[in-house]
Amino acid sequence: MFEVRIGADVVLRLLEERHSDELFQLVSRNWERLRVWVPWLRLTSTVEDTREYVRRNPQRFADGNGFSAGIWVADKLVGQIALE
Repeated sequence: MFEVRIGADVVLRLLEERHSDELFQLVSRNWERLRVWVPWLRLTSTVEDTREYVRRNPQRFADGNGFSAGIWVADKLVGQIALE
């Protein structure tokens, strides 16, 4: 598992399918502000769309073809960073 500790309470972890609901809720609350910067949001209107995006993540990482990592602060998902 990929995990990078940034500070005492901040951790980057690969997004996994189990994070889909939480990621969808987070993105939905911030959609208007994020849509300009996050290309996959245009294709994401349901939690299942988010699940499919996240589902592809481990294989992309294994293939060396990018990845998406969640940003956790004090064990709460607060954001996402991607290398495409």
